[in-house]
Amino acid sequence: MPDIKKRESHKGTIKIVDKSAIASERMRDTFIRTKEKAENGYYQDSSHDTPEEYASDQATDKAESAARYTISAANRFGKNATRKTIRSIKEHRAKKAAQNPTSTELSIQPNPACSTGAPYTRSATSAPKQLAEKSGQAVKTTNKTIKQTAKGTIKTTQKSVKTAVRTEKAAIKTTQQTAKAAEKTAKASVKAAQKAAQAARAAAKATVATVKAAVKATIAAVKAIVAGTKALIAAIAAGGWVAVVVIIVICLIALIVGSCFGIFFSNEATPGGTPMTQVVAQLNTEYYDKIEQIKAGNNYDDVEVISSDGVQAVKWNEVLAVYAVKVTTDGNGTDVVTITDDKIAILRQVLWDMNNITHSSKTVSKEVDVTETGADGKETIVKKTVSEKILTINLTHKSYSEMISAYSFNADQTEQLQLLMSHEYTSMWAELLGGYSAGTDEIILSGADWKPTDIFSWALPESFSISSQFGYRSDPFTGETKFHGGLDIAAPAGTPILAAADGTVEVANATDNWGYGYGYHVKIRHNDTYQTLYAHCSSIAVVNGQEVKKGQVIAYVGTTGNSTGNHLHFEVYKDGERSNPLNYFK
Repeated sequence: MPDIKKRESHKGTIKIVDKSAIASERMRDTFIRTKEKAENGYYQDSSHDTPEEYASDQATDKAESAARYTISAANRFGKNATRKTIRSIKEHRAKKAAQNPTSTELSIQPNPACSTGAPYTRSATSAPKQLAEKSGQAVKTTNKTIKQTAKGTIKTTQKSVKTAVRTEKAAIKTTQQTAKAAEKTAKASVKAAQKAAQAARAAAKATVATVKAAVKATIAAVKAIVAGTKALIAAIAAGGWVAVVVIIVICLIALIVGSCFGIFFSNEATPGGTPMTQVVAQLNTEYYDKIEQIKAGNNYDDVEVISSDGVQAVKWNEVLAVYAVKVTTDGNGTDVVTITDDKIAILRQVLWDMNNITHSSKTVSKEVDVTETGADGKETIVKKTVSEKILTINLTHKSYSEMISAYSFNADQTEQLQLLMSHEYTSMWAELLGGYSAGTDEIILSGADWKPTDIFSWALPESFSISSQFGYRSDPFTGETKFHGGLDIAAPAGTPILAAADGTVEVANATDNWGYGYGYHVKIRHNDTYQTLYAHCSSIAVVNGQEVKKGQVIAYVGTTGNSTGNHLHFEVYKDGERSNPLNYFK
């Protein structure tokens, strides 16, 4: 066995290399590396399912290796210490023998006769017994010290390993919690950014549309003024360019006020004038009051309303366009920005010229389900044939193009009317009368519990609660039993309303907030079989003729028309007849 290593230190002293200290140092390094691996991650292999299992196994393996190394080092240290003690005893005995030749000592000498057995023999010298006992005690003390040192080292190592495992688990748990919190924060930030971007796109789109419409209106008005001003042409021909510039500036300032396009600014407060929205509300009341007067003057069991063009609401954009051209181009043409009593009278006449109301009555027989209670108190449903008196109200709408001949408009008037009714001004009409919100073409996948069985998806982002079913019910206003042709879904004001399927917008009423009870509403044709209607909206986000996709936002929940609170009235038409919307969901 090699001797214990020594090396020189400062001032000539001898420093012994402590292998137990080296073992402890290696154990500490092992612990640090284990901790770092736990903090920085783990190696994914087939035998570990979680970071905690991996870290625990790694820490245990390293601890066992450190313990084995410590015990081995302690054993080597003990053996070397034993040999050193024996050499010390021999040197001490030799020194005593030299000082006292007559004393008897225990002699330990090499045994030349034995090459494989004991390397030493004992002679019968009489060494002092006390010296042997002391030597034995020294060896025992050394071995005991070694064992205690090794045992303490192992125990310390085990405690360190347990502490490392706990630290690793805590670190992993903290890391996981931090990662989850960061992920939630990131998702929330992305969602907020998306909403902000959508709002910005909607605002930008609305601004661009308004600017484009205003520019087109200005150009059209300038063309009309220039075409009708012979004095301006004569001035240009005569070379009076200074006068021409002055005239053009004056025209640009006055063109909105003096042209038919001034109708788009008729909602502004002016001295002695009434805002257009108030005038429309007043005339709307007069129009629907006439329908109520017809109903009050007749006996009936049920009422049906038939419209010549399928639209029960007043098309106020067409009425106002005809009115604007008529007022600004008559012999005594005037502006349409300021609305006086005389102009209200003209607008009222245009309204009734374009919308006629008639009625008729008929008696029909039909089968209905009747609940009867028997003598035993049980209720049964039986079918009975009943006679009902039906009051039919006919609404005849004349289009703006029909009014060209009715009012004998000339070519210039016809051109201005057609320009006012062109597609690019649709949103401006709706904005004037308050029922339009600029659409973003946003698609929302409904998360409702109602699953489709046909082409339709749920018309709201969530299920919400159904406040009134399809079929006969007690009327919320009169208390009478009446037929309810749709499904009422209670939802908060402003909730997006979604197109139930791909299709084309047939009705986009954003100008008549009564809409014969429907309020602001949208009607979409999906194919030759199906149509859907969405009523009582606070505003709508589409225009007539627009192509829409399933899930596209077309309007927002409100309580316009014949409504007692915020909800969506949803109707499904199959082959022109209303059917229960719940038949298409499960």
